[in-house]
Amino acid sequence: MTRYVFDTPDGCGYVEGSDTSREAAAKALKKAPAKRRRVAELVRAEGWAGLLARDVERLTGWIISTTSARVSEAAFWGLIIKTTRRRKTPSKCSAAVYVAPEFATPAELEGNRQFTLAVLSK
Repeated sequence: MTRYVFDTPDGCGYVEGSDTSREAAAKALKKAPAKRRRVAELVRAEGWAGLLARDVERLTGWIISTTSARVSEAAFWGLIIKTTRRRKTPSKCSAAVYVAPEFATPAELEGNRQFTLAVLSK
């Protein structure tokens, strides 16, 4: 299982044991906070319907690796919540729907909290 590490000063995550992932996180330090806020704004604007990471990619024009990282970080820090709902991507894969915290169910909020605590405790 992939383990994400959030030990950089602003919380840019990277994949444990991956030099390239750690290097990418270091390069992202300057722009990542603003991009995470942008992700949260876009997700909040969609209300209960939420967005997929692919939707954020389409709306921002960022490459998927940047988008995926910022969406994951935004969820880790509670700016957005990964729901239990799924939608199909253009390639017909099932993907998680993200919503703003005020649109998440209590169970989704608790699941996000438990995930964050599990990562931080390792």
